[in-house]
Amino acid sequence: MDKRQLSVLFLSLLAAAADTQTFRVLVRDGEVTAVTGDTVTLSVRPSAPVISGRWIHRSAAIVTWTVEPPYLNVAYNKRNVQLLDSTSLRLRSVGPADSGVYWLTVNSPSGQEATANITLHVVPKPAPFSISTERPVVNATVGDTVRLRVTPSTEVRNGSWQIGGKVVARWTGEVAQVAAGYRRRASLVDQTSLQLNAANTSDSDEYQVSMSTGSGLTETARIQLNVFRQAEPLTVTAVRSRINAEKGAKVLLSVRVTGPVRNGTWRLNKWPLVRWNHTDFNGTIHRLWDFQLLPNASLVLGPRFMRRDTVCTIRVSSFTGEEANASITMRVFAAKGTCDAYNSVLGLLILLTLAFILFFVVFIHKNRPKDYMEKFDLLVVFCKGYRTCLSFATILTIAFVLMFGVKVNRNMCTLGKRPEMDFVAM
Repeated sequence: MDKRQLSVLFLSLLAAAADTQTFRVLVRDGEVTAVTGDTVTLSVRPSAPVISGRWIHRSAAIVTWTVEPPYLNVAYNKRNVQLLDSTSLRLRSVGPADSGVYWLTVNSPSGQEATANITLHVVPKPAPFSISTERPVVNATVGDTVRLRVTPSTEVRNGSWQIGGKVVARWTGEVAQVAAGYRRRASLVDQTSLQLNAANTSDSDEYQVSMSTGSGLTETARIQLNVFRQAEPLTVTAVRSRINAEKGAKVLLSVRVTGPVRNGTWRLNKWPLVRWNHTDFNGTIHRLWDFQLLPNASLVLGPRFMRRDTVCTIRVSSFTGEEANASITMRVFAAKGTCDAYNSVLGLLILLTLAFILFFVVFIHKNRPKDYMEKFDLLVVFCKGYRTCLSFATILTIAFVLMFGVKVNRNMCTLGKRPEMDFVAM
């Protein structure tokens, strides 16, 4: 064998050795993590064309193919498994049962075989990430220690507390950082809640907390902090405990309130008229709506309420549950001149009644019978025959007029001189 033949043989052996070393399967990701319901692609790329192969999972063939069309295992028909580029495998709607090692075996045209494996981890779909607050509004007094409590629905990777766009504190894992202006007063409690020591009125604002999970989900929550100065004892005092008002007048029920008020109620003769709290009020309890609630809790009543004597009661409560109340007695009198006119008419009716009695006596006297020896006096005039009934009816009429006049004067007017009015009708 000459040198030329030896060279050809040597090159052939090198080519065969090269083919044996280069045919292999390249794996893009050896471990793939997916969430339940996701579509997963197990990507591979052989170093040379293939004529056949198969994917195996837990000793069961998923798909087998040759130069003929691929054959798919019946168990995977409903799963919509696809073979991509004659090598890669796509699985749709994966579940926990799809976790495990997937083996790929392929054959080249030269009869060489190559294998590869990919491990798939399928994790349950996480619950929606949310942040719950213990109280959306926190009220405190100057000097108090305030804790803004929040609870994430799942474990978080990092987060931050902000006020007015400025970061108060932030954390990553178990490492927390507090802004320079809050280092002596602020700290993180239970990793996510914010605690402020020696609260001041300048701390009153809306606080925003943002958190992120390991999977990249981000959520925010807000808490309104109100810091009040040292609370005064809650009291309510009526400027006038007794009020005299004319019928049809507009009346101001003036009160003085000290201390922070959370809510309150005005009642008229134990019937609720209006309720309010520190943000709004509900006046629909009363259909008339003929009133006005002032910012200092005083109440203006319109003419519709000026019909009868009324006891008005105000009750207020503080943020700590303390209560205070005050009552105002309101007496209602008829407008000036009404009683005088009524009494004038009443006197005229009495005079007309007396005139009727006089006319009755004169009539009887002129038409008296001419009986012998008959005495004629008032007793005979009023108490003889049919005159008795007529006389009795006349007496009842006079008594009714007098009693009705007294009753009206007692309830609608003031006997004697009327007291000075605090509010008069316009």
